[in-house]
Amino acid sequence: MHANATVYSPTIAAAPGNSAIELDLFHQNPTIARPVQPQQPTYVVTAPQVVNYQPQRVENNAGRRQYPVNRWGDSICDWPRNLFPSCYCVCCVCCGVYLAAQIGQKTGYTQFNTVIATFVGFCILAFFLQIFLGGFIIVWIPMAFVGIYSIGLRMHIVRRENITDCGANPLFGECCVGFWCWYCSLAQMARHVYGYEKVLDGDGDPFRPDSYASGGMQV
Repeated sequence: MHANATVYSPTIAAAPGNSAIELDLFHQNPTIARPVQPQQPTYVVTAPQVVNYQPQRVENNAGRRQYPVNRWGDSICDWPRNLFPSCYCVCCVCCGVYLAAQIGQKTGYTQFNTVIATFVGFCILAFFLQIFLGGFIIVWIPMAFVGIYSIGLRMHIVRRENITDCGANPLFGECCVGFWCWYCSLAQMARHVYGYEKVLDGDGDPFRPDSYASGGMQV
């Protein structure tokens, strides 16, 4: 053998499962490969995904007018354009409080249930006053409440939409309109907010979509 030859000692592979021999041989010669235990295959099962199809609503705006900007939709005297629900609810349903409460909720002025509960409270108060004082108190007190509420509702819509039909000082003029003819005022507000154009045109549901082509009353 040559003097400069390098002698390689054979590596001894540890028997599988003999952990003591493996550990001792590994410390003596780290080049000894450890046996690799076979791994079990992993299976991933995914559940099928259910996709719910939601049909999108396509509105047909053909022939529908745009929402009026900075003005009322029509005149205070245009009540014959819509007899139901605006005129009917104003004249025949509890002094118009039902329709006024619906408009109030749709425009963000008040809650429907709050207005109706307040009206019922005034009716109960008027009933007891009627017993002790007589007269027509049972009629005038609830009616006065609806009239005052309607004026406030009109002022709210005028400020909210910057309606300038009454000139440079619209609040004063609109307050006079709401005071002297609050029945016609309430019917006009219903036609304006809901976009009624027919004599018989739906109902006064506060969540009822208006009849305008786009925009409409945004709460």
